[in-house]
Amino acid sequence: FLRPDERRNAILLQGALSARHPGTGPEHLAPGFEARPLDLEGLLSWGVFPDLFFLDREGEDVRSATFGPSGATFVLGDDRGFTPEQRETLVRLHARPLRLGPTDVHTEDAITLVHNELDRRL
Repeated sequence: FLRPDERRNAILLQGALSARHPGTGPEHLAPGFEARPLDLEGLLSWGVFPDLFFLDREGEDVRSATFGPSGATFVLGDDRGFTPEQRETLVRLHARPLRLGPTDVHTEDAITLVHNELDRRL
């Protein structure tokens, strides 16, 4: 069940994700929604992330990690993981690798596990 505002946002997001030729600049789809070609570094240059983490099977266990009072930002990869270039970018930006447990999980499950860990700390 989606509320009307959620349905509208889902449609706008779908449009942003399916934009075929956004060019070199942003393609404004609606107020607050735009599509733009960005790599990982371009995306992360949009903000300051004092506690930046990326999920990695060789990282520190999320249960023993410390998060600052300003919150945490988690970068999740796809089913192929991060490329060497993306990993270099994350390390250069002082992102810390974290693992969620002994078993690899799908991205949608990883999101749930990260939220659960953050909820436990509130």
